[in-house]
Amino acid sequence: KTLAANIDQAIVIVAPKPSFSESFLNLGLVALGLHDYSGAHDAFIKAKNELPTTPGLSRGTGAFYAGVALEHLGYSKEALDEYTQASQDAGATLLSQDGPKVQDIAKRRIAALSGAR
Repeated sequence: KTLAANIDQAIVIVAPKPSFSESFLNLGLVALGLHDYSGAHDAFIKAKNELPTTPGLSRGTGAFYAGVALEHLGYSKEALDEYTQASQDAGATLLSQDGPKVQDIAKRRIAALSGAR
């Protein structure tokens, strides 16, 4: 077996498979890390449209990360719109189902962008 096949098998054993929407979220995070901000934005929008509105990783998470990608692309107004949407999702988190709350971080990004205009 290849290393990738072994890693895939280990991931299946150790962690549950992510949902379709979480896969887009993960893809966006990888693209963001590789500085492919356009690709990251596309993945985050797909994730946002598919993620649930429940607490945890949700639509607010996708909106926040879409804002991050847009900010890197230089689209401050559009990033502000995504951060505003994310800030209205009180239950959304980053990184995991019980990660940091999106709402507080999105509000800080809104304040930073509003001060930069």
